[in-house]
Amino acid sequence: LAMQRWNLHRRLAINLIGAMGTRPTRIIAGFLLSGALVSMWVSNTATALMMLPIAMSVVALLPESERGKGSSNDFGTALMLSVAYGATTGGMATLIGTPPNALLAGFMSRVYGYDIGFAQWMLIGVPVAAVALPVVHWILTRVSFKLDSREVPGMAELIASEKARLGRPSRGEISVAVVFGITALAWIFDPVISAWFPLVSDTTVAIAGAVALFLIPIDFRRGEFAMNWQATKRLPWDVLILFGGGLSLASSIQGNGVSEYLGKLAGGLSGVPIIAAVAIVCFGILLLTELTSNTATAATFLPIVAAIAVSLGQNPLLFAVPAALAATCSYMMPVGTPPNAIVFGSGLIRLPQMARAGMLMNLALVPIIVGLLWLLGPFVFGIEHGALPHWVK
Repeated sequence: LAMQRWNLHRRLAINLIGAMGTRPTRIIAGFLLSGALVSMWVSNTATALMMLPIAMSVVALLPESERGKGSSNDFGTALMLSVAYGATTGGMATLIGTPPNALLAGFMSRVYGYDIGFAQWMLIGVPVAAVALPVVHWILTRVSFKLDSREVPGMAELIASEKARLGRPSRGEISVAVVFGITALAWIFDPVISAWFPLVSDTTVAIAGAVALFLIPIDFRRGEFAMNWQATKRLPWDVLILFGGGLSLASSIQGNGVSEYLGKLAGGLSGVPIIAAVAIVCFGILLLTELTSNTATAATFLPIVAAIAVSLGQNPLLFAVPAALAATCSYMMPVGTPPNAIVFGSGLIRLPQMARAGMLMNLALVPIIVGLLWLLGPFVFGIEHGALPHWVK
């Protein structure tokens, strides 16, 4: 919220878009990359809302015939989708990037007493996002929409005018950037810091960063600080209530034996190779989250997939981590995730275009998620295939 209040996220995005170039494929790459980097730390809804006006300004530079009236070879449509897909893909990289990630961490801590650290998650989340972004770019620019290599006229001037409108970095931007940088570094190096200061954890770091914003003066005479309650009231409290309700639902499913019962019913998967079983679970959750809230989907199915893993003699994380990531991958439908709904509301995208491009994303993302977890899981989470960890026993 502090980044949004002082437009720091907009400055980061515009500078990154400007650095990528003025050809259509490079512009798409700039929007994907900037949206993903901002969405790692800011909600994907706020990221999409911030990126959409910039994308609309770019579309306004195009001839009327290329502004997204249903043509299959349409830069404007691909650009709108890059706003949504960049925000969705980047959210997978960090624990705070999207609710299912944080919900997974809360579920594992509450049910199994296993704490997933911020830096620990980034060791799997960042590679997933880093591999997914080029795939998303390729699908948008080479498969769903075959874009040419001509430069977009007026693009350089547009970026220059946007930078001029922002002006020099304000004291508020600088203050928030410093607190943001220190907080992010403290999260990443939490295992090292906590060895010297046991009271330091991801939670205390987050609270300290938030409190610091209310204490850092921007204009002391006017009583203006980096953050105030007026700006805090824009916090998406509904998401936090949904998150808390999701943890309660997961605990009820786990505590009343529902997950164990459903896990036993999944005994038919015992004859299926584990990697195929994980992929089947991911595809199922991914299709479901296209039509329902990704937070509610994760809350309902995390205890179930964890129980399935235990019934098969596997580490719960082997199923739960890809399930949480798959719950974020809502690329097909406008109702799947807020960024999709936001760009669909621009009027430059038809539903079949979004569904066709999104289906290709879904088909590509599941192998990426499962494959990277299979390779990195033993190093990041200590997953041993075919063995239950001690904290489950």
